[in-house]
Amino acid sequence: MLEIAKIIREDFLQQNAFSEYDFNCPLPKSVGMLRCIVTLYARCLKAVTGGDGMGKTAAVVEGARTVTWNYIKATAGPAIQRVTDMKFLDPRTPEPEMVRFFAAVQDAITEAFDTIAE
Repeated sequence: MLEIAKIIREDFLQQNAFSEYDFNCPLPKSVGMLRCIVTLYARCLKAVTGGDGMGKTAAVVEGARTVTWNYIKATAGPAIQRVTDMKFLDPRTPEPEMVRFFAAVQDAITEAFDTIAE
């Protein structure tokens, strides 16, 4: 949870008005970034708790692998990096291209966590 809060604080909320990618943040970019962050959070929570993240956990099997943030970071590192790099998307990018970009990031998150679930 704290790592996701760090992503929100450093990669979503923090802006630099003097940079090419951060001088402005149109609504489609903000919404796309938040959707990706929420997807990452939900998949992390599900991986760590073994459930759906809503208080329902899977039965713990003796000898089952414990999923920690370090394991998630090592396994899904490239997908997490894509989430932290979203801020570098040019705010002048056309909306349809932004939508495709953020959908690709969400797909990368899903694919990375599908390997964790195995």
